[in-house]
Amino acid sequence: MKDSATKSLLRSMFLLLLAFAAPLSAAERMNVVFVLTDDQRYDELGFMNPVLETPNMDRLAAEGVHFRNAFVTTSLCSPSRASILTGQFMHNHGVVDNNSGVAEGTVFFPRYLQQAGYQTAFFGKWHMGESESGSAKSDDPQPGFDHWLSFAGQGNYLPERQGGKVNQLNLNGEHVPQRGYITDELTDYTLDWLANGRDPEQPFFVYLSHKAVHAMFIPAERHAGRYSEAEIPVPASQADTEANYRGKPMWVKNQRNSWHGVEFPYYGRSKQSLEEMYRHYCEMILSIDDSVGEILRTLKSCGLHENTLVVFTSDGGH
Repeated sequence: MKDSATKSLLRSMFLLLLAFAAPLSAAERMNVVFVLTDDQRYDELGFMNPVLETPNMDRLAAEGVHFRNAFVTTSLCSPSRASILTGQFMHNHGVVDNNSGVAEGTVFFPRYLQQAGYQTAFFGKWHMGESESGSAKSDDPQPGFDHWLSFAGQGNYLPERQGGKVNQLNLNGEHVPQRGYITDELTDYTLDWLANGRDPEQPFFVYLSHKAVHAMFIPAERHAGRYSEAEIPVPASQADTEANYRGKPMWVKNQRNSWHGVEFPYYGRSKQSLEEMYRHYCEMILSIDDSVGEILRTLKSCGLHENTLVVFTSDGGH
């Protein structure tokens, strides 16, 4: 951790806290862009993994602070996301699995930012609580956000499903068609709001919540095949040998043939081997890195780069 980077982050956090306590002007208050990915492991970054190329995420670590010992409270999508938004463990906020909604009276922290004069915007995967039909999760605008763009449940990487049905996005309560690859589309909506949609007289908080890199693993067309020849090291714990199972419960061996198992991952729905899935997973991270780069460039072009704190994290990792 570099001293200059540490001082910069501490200064940013101090100014953000000061925004609640002092009547600062919009120009003096620290803006925040919070980027959340799905199922991205802590070491799936270029500077930690020689297979990957992530210059923009690497730049965040090099010019900012890399937290090497950070943890999620529950490594499951919905409970983790609820904990990030509330600062609570799942037995308090009520989102104990990927189907449960938040407990009555739960407050998401962007509401406090609104009270402090911030304009807030959410883009992407919400994934908390089912809709009334029980077949898909709600994409309705949530308290704490002035601007809203989301989709039901897990969403889809590509605009059209089988049969030609076009997926829908919820834009401030109105449904609009998804036009492109979801990582790019969420980024475009975010960039447009930063450049044209916000009130320049107010400080802002942006919550960009990506669907990537959740299964099923579909990279953007421009990245497909980038790592098709990459050599993927297999961990020793994957060995199907008695020596590997010695001293471990039978459950460990049985899990090989399960949803997250190495023998039949996702029960064969992906039609890919574990190594092929991982290659596509790495290719999907490239579009996230593109997104980070576009955000940094837009902040600079709008003159916001010196007064905006950018946070990048994941809801958990495989």
